[in-house]
Amino acid sequence: MAASGANHPVSVTGAKSVWIFFAILVASGVVMASVGALLRGVDFANAVLLGFVIVAINFLWTKKAVKSVILDKRPNALLIASFVVKFALTAFILYYAIRILQFDPMGVLVGLSALLAASLLFGLHVAVRKAQ
Repeated sequence: MAASGANHPVSVTGAKSVWIFFAILVASGVVMASVGALLRGVDFANAVLLGFVIVAINFLWTKKAVKSVILDKRPNALLIASFVVKFALTAFILYYAIRILQFDPMGVLVGLSALLAASLLFGLHVAVRKAQ
């Protein structure tokens, strides 16, 4: 087999792999929220959805920032500034949601962990494709 290229079974690269990962992330968040609703109720599911939405937005924001640095050759300082702003905004939203709006912290944590679940499932996806 070739080491790289379109015919290689692990050639899930570029934009296609990003969107496959994002689809797995969305599916993970929906499944986690559904299970949360069944096991702990609607309030818990809403907290899971909040955590998932934060992770999904951060993922898309990071994708856009990295793409602009790579394709547009913008300076790395812009990428670092983007990450600092993203981190501060995320921290504020989490604080406001948990402290002020009284979202269930465990539900938010479960929603945030959708990124971990998606990473594991994407790794499994790549391993299965490699084995074929």
